[in-house]
Amino acid sequence: GSEYPYRVRIRTGSFTAMSLIDKISRGLMVADLIALIASLDVDAPEIDR
Repeated sequence: GSEYPYRVRIRTGSFTAMSLIDKISRGLMVADLIALIASLDVDAPEIDR
């Protein structure tokens, strides 16, 4: 191979934060999820990937 990769995958901060929602939100009420997602500063276009 060469020193230049053919394909690169980059994970953004919002994508990583959304993968943690399951672990963080255990024991919370559904109404608290809105505040939780807002506190993670999630960007919607990044999650849509």
